[in-house]
Amino acid sequence: MPVGLEIYNAAGVRTFSTNDRVGRVLGSVSTGTIDGSISHQELTNGQAFCNVIPLGSIPGPGDSPLAIAEVTIVGGTIRWAFPAWSAAVGAQRANSVLVFGVF
Repeated sequence: MPVGLEIYNAAGVRTFSTNDRVGRVLGSVSTGTIDGSISHQELTNGQAFCNVIPLGSIPGPGDSPLAIAEVTIVGGTIRWAFPAWSAAVGAQRANSVLVFGVF
């Protein structure tokens, strides 16, 4: 008999099993509108992830394009940088929240 946690929805479909992975959120940081980085030692204790959540409104027709930070994770450091094209076309840099953690 298998041992472990399994979760089923109301229709009886298994939605979580011992073969699935659960992520753990370690924190969040606001990017502002400049390039930057943050280090967190626990990012090395699993497969790191980072979700970028832009804040504010989406530009409409005729508005400047919106530049969202590009994120890289190396070891225990998350770095974000706005794309090089954003300065050339006068794009509005989007302040974003980065939510990060490990699987």
